Amino acid sequence: MNIAEIEVFMGVSKDLIQEKLNASQAIAKGVQNKMYITACDLIQADLNLREGDMSSLSFCKCLQMRWGNYSEAVTYCLERLGDNSHWEGSHHLSSWTTVFLAHASKGKQRPEIHKALQYLGDVFLKENDEATAISLFTVALEGFTQMDIHRSRAECMIRLGDMSKKNSDLFKASETLGSSQATL
Repeated sequence: MNIAEIEVFMGVSKDLIQEKLNASQAIAKGVQNKMYITACDLIQADLNLREGDMSSLSFCKCLQMRWGNYSEAVTYCLERLGDNSHWEGSHHLSSWTTVFLAHASKGKQRPEIHKALQYLGDVFLKENDEATAISLFTVALEGFTQMDIHRSRAECMIRLGDMSKKNSDLFKASETLGSSQATL
């Protein structure tokens, strides 16, 4: 199951991942392990999302079943729902970003708080409020830097660099984008 989760993000073929997931789901149901069943469902939802199934129903269903019981699964679902890059053109789903931030704040989950701030930066960037987006990306970047989370740090740097480039601040854009590549 863990390999299937990694393979979703690595871009391995759907058929190979589905084979592993089917085997994992059979085992999970056989031993009646609810956490394992939930994990399989979440990986399946991620695979479906990667393959273009833009329905948030899988995450919402899992969220509804686990709310208040299994915080890790709730966080996982809210992070996926809060990432607006998956939901192009779906304006109402940006509210999930706020719910994700509230959940992460309540649980004092520092990496998730900063991820939610990054996602909020994306929301404001889509709404052409660059000043707010820059502030949010900067706060998220500082948090990721303190926690030594390289990928998220690089994502923020790329967004900041792209905005600098768009605004013709080529020196700052070059500096920021160069730093983000070094981070990865």
